[in-house]
Amino acid sequence: MNQTFFEGLAMKWINGKFGYVAESGAVVIEAQFDGASGFSDGLALVNVSGKSYYIDKTGKMVIGPLAFSGAAKFSEGLAVVWHDLKYGYIDKSGQVTIDLQFEFAGHFSEGLARINVGLKSPFLQMGKWGYINKQGQIVIEPQFDRAEDFSNGLAHVNVGGQRIGHNPVLQGGENYYIDKTGKKVKEISG
Repeated sequence: MNQTFFEGLAMKWINGKFGYVAESGAVVIEAQFDGASGFSDGLALVNVSGKSYYIDKTGKMVIGPLAFSGAAKFSEGLAVVWHDLKYGYIDKSGQVTIDLQFEFAGHFSEGLARINVGLKSPFLQMGKWGYINKQGQIVIEPQFDRAEDFSNGLAHVNVGGQRIGHNPVLQGGENYYIDKTGKKVKEISG
């Protein structure tokens, strides 16, 4: 079975529990978790008896149990968390650093994270996407119907696209790349 390694470790299912192995196949963290994710920023999200924790690469629980409905991987020192349909961020000490205030929030990439305000369902065209910095300040106003993470200083956005039925892909509208100031820098055709 092929394994995917994140930061040198892969999850492995052993006798009904998850643990982690090194690329050599050696067990590094004993199988003890009911659920597990790959490592990111030196931490992995795990589940034990219905409670979520972040562990370090020695298997030590360093954050948790979490008091949120859900959490995601760490990226650039912050992790998305959500509760009561609101999203925000915690730091590596487990403290909320950006209040749970958005209808959706993505992980940080190149210092910015995409957020949505007004979203009611991922299948409905409601809400607008914008970007925040690590202080939680909106640096690009929510104005896009779709927005992707920044890569190489640019992010792909859509304005005016429509969903047909429950299709998550926007059709039509204007597709282009923006820079970190929100300025349109490159049209995308087709």
